[in-house]
Amino acid sequence: MIGLQIKRFHVKRAGGNEFVYIAVKVSNPNKPKISVKEDFLVDTGAAGCAIPAKLAEKLGLQPQGTVDVGLADGRSVKAKATYILLELGRRKVYTWAIFASGFEPILGIDVMRILGLHIDTPERKALIPLKHLKINSLTLNNNFHFSSKALRLIFRH
Repeated sequence: MIGLQIKRFHVKRAGGNEFVYIAVKVSNPNKPKISVKEDFLVDTGAAGCAIPAKLAEKLGLQPQGTVDVGLADGRSVKAKATYILLELGRRKVYTWAIFASGFEPILGIDVMRILGLHIDTPERKALIPLKHLKINSLTLNNNFHFSSKALRLIFRH
């Protein structure tokens, strides 16, 4: 895949399982200069984002409402909801996030799709595909995937 490599993600092990984390810049959308780099769990089982209450407080975020949230362990809890600004690589997205005490930063699948984030597990890289590629006078638009052989032919020196 031709894409912008964000950085290598890291894996944490817990209870015999491996979990993927990636550093994301999270900001207060009303005061973007108030920001923090935080390791977010890449969670394909979650739809949106979650952050700890302490991070919301640090960013000066105000709750916009309260929602009932179903947790992975089957429990349901009330959490506050607000907007956050996420930045990953050169892409930014304003999105809803839920927050409460005990939550950890989670980057859910819907937000990953908006950002165009792909996780290349064997290479341990996070990638965002290029939407526009110009080679000599040939312009390609959209997300294109090329084989290793095709890439060597295109970019040979």
